[in-house]
Amino acid sequence: MSNFQKNSASMAMNLFCDAAVSVQFQVIFDLFLAFGSFCFIAVFMRLQTGSFWVTGFAILSILTSFAGTNLIYRLPFFSVFLHFLRTTVSDV
Repeated sequence: MSNFQKNSASMAMNLFCDAAVSVQFQVIFDLFLAFGSFCFIAVFMRLQTGSFWVTGFAILSILTSFAGTNLIYRLPFFSVFLHFLRTTVSDV
């Protein structure tokens, strides 16, 4: 192998590793933002309702609606109507 081939392979590997670290950082940053927004909503709802009971069930309703919506998109309708959602709904 020539030096050019070794250097270009090394540069490609470094670029790939830098991109992977960048994506990982962005995912962690987005998770922190989602958690912060979730906490803000919970505190705001608690202040508005004055009840832990109502706030707790409202937060539970928000969390369970994501699971239900994902099931609706993936199971009965996904293959027939929603082909364009293939990039937004992950296949598990």
